[in-house]
Amino acid sequence: MPLSSYRKLSLVMNFVFGLGPRRVLDVGCGWGTYGWLCRQYLDPAFSGAGGEDTPRPEIIGVEVFERYRNPIWELAYDDVVIGDAVDVVPTLGSFDLVLLCDVIEHLSKDAGLRLLDALLSRSPCVLVSSPLGEMEQDALFDNEAERHLSAWTRRDFAAYHTVYRECPLGFVVLVSRDPVRKGVAASTHPWALAKLAVRATLPKPLVGALRALLWPFRRLRRIATGGCRTRPEAPADADG
Repeated sequence: MPLSSYRKLSLVMNFVFGLGPRRVLDVGCGWGTYGWLCRQYLDPAFSGAGGEDTPRPEIIGVEVFERYRNPIWELAYDDVVIGDAVDVVPTLGSFDLVLLCDVIEHLSKDAGLRLLDALLSRSPCVLVSSPLGEMEQDALFDNEAERHLSAWTRRDFAAYHTVYRECPLGFVVLVSRDPVRKGVAASTHPWALAKLAVRATLPKPLVGALRALLWPFRRLRRIATGGCRTRPEAPADADG
């Protein structure tokens, strides 16, 4: 599909925020969902938070099917290159992050792994999303490249350093040849995402009250792990 399942969007973007890339490659960009999200949330000038001199991230798309072109491409991407990623990627230089979102299942298993290795030679991290296991799909929108040719699971990425997260009917995995920063893994942990959901849905005074209620338990955990402070302190944000 030229767009990803809504269930994966927050997981993908939590990884993107954690990494803070300045040059992003979106392989198989489709209608431009992830390019648009990256432009909104990585580009301070676009959101109005930065001035004219604020450095802007560079976001490049690659798409094999030119008929997916639409106005979002012009808004989100610095450039969209039409062609097969296998042929195009070597001409584009290096990147801080590559997005390979709902693309790898459209390749054979061998071709998908070769593309992943090629992308890792251009970027320290590749963010992959895919249906979990077998999900049949034929050509769509007169695009033969929309066929699903392979099924992927966590085991297929065992040769790499990964941070793996599942969502309904799919998964998102950050793939690297080097260990991933702990902060990136922690920011996408299910408990971290649950806390974000609580903060977004509960009134601020109630969130502060819950923090104050849980503070003694956090202190006990620090004592148990040898990380307690020398003097008891009330949490700075206990009043919300």
